[in-house]
Amino acid sequence: MRDGCMLRANVFRPDGDGRHPVLVFRTPYDKNFAQITFMTMDSFRAVEAGYVVVQQDVRGRFASEGDVHAPFVDEFADGHDTVEWAARQPWSNGAVGVYGTSYHGFTAWAAAVEAPPALRTIAPSQAPNATHRVFWRGGAFQLGMHANWSVRVIGPNALLRAEAKSDPGERMAAFADLVEHMDDFATMASALPPRSLPAGRPDDPFLPYIYDVFEHRARGDDFHRQRSIEGRHAQIGVPALIIAGWHDPLLESDLAHFTAMRANAATPQAREHTRLVVGPWVHGAGLHMSAATEVDFGTRASGLAMDLREDLTTLHLRWFDRWLKGAPAEDEAPVRIFVMGRNRWQDETEWPPARAVATRWHLHSDAGLSPRAPDSGARARTYVHDPADPVPTIGGATLLPLDHRRGSASQADLLTRPDVLVFTSEVLDQALEVIGRVRAELWAATSARDADWVIKLCDVHPDGRTFNVCDGIVRASLRDSSWAAPRPIQPYEPVRYEIDLLSTAMVFDAGHRLCVLVMSSDFPRYDRNPGTGEWSLDADGLLVAAQQVFCDAQRPSFVELPTINRRR
Repeated sequence: MRDGCMLRANVFRPDGDGRHPVLVFRTPYDKNFAQITFMTMDSFRAVEAGYVVVQQDVRGRFASEGDVHAPFVDEFADGHDTVEWAARQPWSNGAVGVYGTSYHGFTAWAAAVEAPPALRTIAPSQAPNATHRVFWRGGAFQLGMHANWSVRVIGPNALLRAEAKSDPGERMAAFADLVEHMDDFATMASALPPRSLPAGRPDDPFLPYIYDVFEHRARGDDFHRQRSIEGRHAQIGVPALIIAGWHDPLLESDLAHFTAMRANAATPQAREHTRLVVGPWVHGAGLHMSAATEVDFGTRASGLAMDLREDLTTLHLRWFDRWLKGAPAEDEAPVRIFVMGRNRWQDETEWPPARAVATRWHLHSDAGLSPRAPDSGARARTYVHDPADPVPTIGGATLLPLDHRRGSASQADLLTRPDVLVFTSEVLDQALEVIGRVRAELWAATSARDADWVIKLCDVHPDGRTFNVCDGIVRASLRDSSWAAPRPIQPYEPVRYEIDLLSTAMVFDAGHRLCVLVMSSDFPRYDRNPGTGEWSLDADGLLVAAQQVFCDAQRPSFVELPTINRRR
């Protein structure tokens, strides 16, 4: 690197002494771990197709030098320098692409921001856009994802490197202690206050980033800006192939990348040719699955046989052939999405589709859900929320340990809980197609100084099985601020909340019903709201609260669905 730091890579190349285009993959998870390095593209097939593949450990990880791994920060300059290094090698023809999923996808975006001359294109999948959007949502902290990724994924190698100069016995004792906390994830996630994770050493942290995230809570501060792509797409001059999943926690980052590139990228080529592909996938390895946990979307959904046409490796190689080898452009739509429920892929000219019509489905006091506006004087629905016994996370766009279900999962365990409100529609007499961003408005009150409001949109099958589709959360004390400081609310005061349920593409078939769940926790996905009005990450106590959800004409609560009206 430009500062003399040595980053090590595995290099796979075709036989002989020829020059070839180069594909770069940069990872913090060990370049020798094939389950990671082959996640979205088979490297050996790429070599057989005439590419050199460079798989590199990022700074401060595994075989690469660097005293401390600073997640995200180092990938800008190091990405630039790696691309230029690859272009200068005797086996390179000077044309380079960068690819990868999740953190690896971020390294592709970071390299593109620095605009190395040899870079021709990137292919990032399920990649972060802004770190504050990864770990915060609606004012709630995504504790489960942060603890799982930082402690269980990044932590072990970071700890061993930090302890490298210590006595071997002390090093292994520290590692064994970390493993104990990793394996008892439920206890670790339940620690109070949440920012004092019982793993590592907060007073002398083996990975400062774990604890820095807890301390940097404002959306716009320098800590997050220097780790984000958001606002920097105008510096990117190469087209991107963006691959996303409907049940991935980084979905909205991928969609934001796409819209920013189409509007603001530095060159007409990047603006016109950036492409988006969204499947019904969970994060990471789930790209190759046709089932998102408990719902099977059919063979066409699998990244191994997309629409019975190609797998993800073939998709990548077609893309790289165009931009690194000059292959003829194929006539493809800028957006290709998988519509769940119909279980078919379809092309779109834009995201989100402008033809979608916002349609409100109102929550009613009799537990109904319909487009009909509520009546005046309709009673509120109530429940008691105890954060010491939170509603558990079941399914959704999560990145939790594997014993937590991801994607579309049965919500049966939640339907009978007294702290979950259920609103259900009549049986649909015709299919309802929803494509785009889903939002909700909720009128609610709490006896506490703060509360979380979680909404899940679900699909009820004719046999009564209920599966989540998308969801959202808002923290009352942080609903309309920069998250610089909480603003406690007045107990029992009705407040209107806007809740972002993010995006989906779903057909609720005839004979099915819509269902909306309202609750005040989703744990351990999000940290528990203590109800006191203080920062939840600092709270060492939890309050029981009485919750009200209003369903009358003066205070209507509803979900708004972007509906596609098709001719019958």
